Amino acid sequence: MPTLRKPPDVTLQKSHGTGGSSEYRVTYATAVTALSLGNLLRGYAEQVQNAGWNAYPATIGDFGAVQSFEMPDSHGHHWRGLLAVVDSGADRAVLFRVHPAVP
Repeated sequence: MPTLRKPPDVTLQKSHGTGGSSEYRVTYATAVTALSLGNLLRGYAEQVQNAGWNAYPATIGDFGAVQSFEMPDSHGHHWRGLLAVVDSGADRAVLFRVHPAVP
């Protein structure tokens, strides 16, 4: 599970945390930035890819952006993840949620 770190051009990452259960894991942050949603998504998606996740094409809308990821782990489990960036004014909510792939 990658830790979401402040990408370049993000003024401030106000909060950060992780959580979950045996069914899923989630990491989140709140970013303060003038970056577009697409550029902010790319800044976090690059971190996910550098952690070994395979990326699928992103979808970028007026108020949010999402990108899907997959990764097999060293124990033979297959994981799927979704990275989302939501515009909430000056702040941008960033969430990366992963869960095991259903066979």
